[in-house]
Amino acid sequence: MKKVVITLTLFLISFAAFAYETRDGKVSNIQVNTPSASARNVIVWLEGVSQMCSIPSNNDSGYFNKVDSPDTFSAFVSTFLSAKAAGYTVRVLSRQGSEGCQIDRVEILNN
Repeated sequence: MKKVVITLTLFLISFAAFAYETRDGKVSNIQVNTPSASARNVIVWLEGVSQMCSIPSNNDSGYFNKVDSPDTFSAFVSTFLSAKAAGYTVRVLSRQGSEGCQIDRVEILNN
């Protein structure tokens, strides 16, 4: 019985570590880095969002990298830039990544 409880606990902890979280907000800042300057190619902050995902630190912003999403990297950049320019609200789906909160999906919401 003890092994079952330990296994179940470890499963739930590992599941929580990979759980997706959604945040809505207007894009406040976008930072673009060279790979030599940062392991995070593009970093995004949302207005009114103090935690992009539930990790202890490095959680006030979200990031995405070309190496992680080569087919959609340009679409991510375009979507965030368009939303910033137009003042639209976005919904971001993120999870714990190797460098903080990794963004895996973005959509522009109707204002």
